Amino acid sequence: DDWTFGEHQWTHTFSNVYNASSVTIGTVGGNWLTAVSNGNWNISTTFSLVTRADTGQINSSPRVITTPLLHLQEGCSYTIPLAVSDPDNDIVQCRWAVGIECSSVCNKFPGAILDSKSCTIRYTANRGTGLKVVAIMIEDFAPGSPYHPLSSVALQFLVSVVPLTQSCSRPLVYYGQPSVTLHPSPKTVLLSFNNSVNITLTCATSGTPSYYWERQNGNIPLGAIGVNTNTLILVNVRIEDAGNYRCVAYYYCDVYNSR
Repeated sequence: DDWTFGEHQWTHTFSNVYNASSVTIGTVGGNWLTAVSNGNWNISTTFSLVTRADTGQINSSPRVITTPLLHLQEGCSYTIPLAVSDPDNDIVQCRWAVGIECSSVCNKFPGAILDSKSCTIRYTANRGTGLKVVAIMIEDFAPGSPYHPLSSVALQFLVSVVPLTQSCSRPLVYYGQPSVTLHPSPKTVLLSFNNSVNITLTCATSGTPSYYWERQNGNIPLGAIGVNTNTLILVNVRIEDAGNYRCVAYYYCDVYNSR
């Protein structure tokens, strides 16, 4: 199949929602294949703009990375781990999307079992061939508050069940693990702030994965260059830019962190 996928970022400035405890954004469309859904699909994400008491920052939502289409063989059993992470190191859990979170593509993966704590799907492909829709919400929870998610991020992708042609022992993940190292080494950079200074951080990996950078308990400073590359340049560093920065190198079937 010729499927195209990639990444896109957009910026929106909210008005009159300062310190809002819950903001939901989403989109609706009708571009799912008719073999999958005859109605509209929804996808929505909910987040908070409240400054957290434990970090002093607005919450950073969890991240999840996956391929847009998984091929499974009929009659085989699979364990599908979702590559989730959280910039704030919060507890991340997963659940099936419901209602307006997915509209007519809800409950389109019958027989699948989702382990909410490990964000792992278990599925035996014994319900016929064809396309299935997976609609899941990824949520982060502050330590000590396991019942009130800070944000809910939507994940939707397709599963194609095809006739059995190879052994069921064939691995689901076809890409190797990138070996990640961070430069400069050692990983702690000490600076004098008497003059304007730029810092360059480089994430060296094996293979050709995709990248993004995170800052623990905070956002990447404005003006930084290369947030979605293997080299991050912090421009005119200020004392408030101090913190722990992490490079994430990933393929579309799994994710590996440098810490």
